[in-house]
Amino acid sequence: MALPKRDEKELPVEDKLRCLIYALVSDLFLQPPDRKMLERLRGLSRDDSAMGRATGRLAECAGTATPRQVHDEYQGLFGPDGVLEPRASAYLKGRTGPSGADCLPALMARLGIEQRPVAERAPDHAGTLFEMMAGLIDGRFGCDRLAVMEQRRIFRDHIMIWMPFFLRDVSTSDKADFYRAVGDLAATFLDIEDAGFQLV
Repeated sequence: MALPKRDEKELPVEDKLRCLIYALVSDLFLQPPDRKMLERLRGLSRDDSAMGRATGRLAECAGTATPRQVHDEYQGLFGPDGVLEPRASAYLKGRTGPSGADCLPALMARLGIEQRPVAERAPDHAGTLFEMMAGLIDGRFGCDRLAVMEQRRIFRDHIMIWMPFFLRDVSTSDKADFYRAVGDLAATFLDIEDAGFQLV
């Protein structure tokens, strides 16, 4: 995707937090965390809220995991021979139209998001979509910041239509340990996002 562009208007704190969570989950689904990332995850805060409990579980898992363990787990789940396919097309087989995975390249082009080669990162990959949502909130990839109503439409058409089912499969897979906590964090955040969009 394109380099970030400047925007003279400061983002509200709540939108900055949303971007941080979208970007974190994106990074974890696009590649397994290295040692430096695991150390950062160990420092995540925790409290009695739903998100606080989810970040606490992820911090605990990061505290006992090694880069090799997480790498092997990632490959077993999402690698070429993994048990799960982290792409919308795997969950929306045969579906076309505004909510189908086939329309994502055109949607990204319309929004002004520059795409990497498909071989490097598929546009319907879970990590790519989380990254896209962060960019639509803060304009980090050369696209304009989207109004909340437009964010809600894309969220419902391209995230909620399949992502909860994927995250459920991650959380229930017998090959998931560290990524069970990642899936739980992502699912908790999506529930909060969905509830927030319902108030718009």
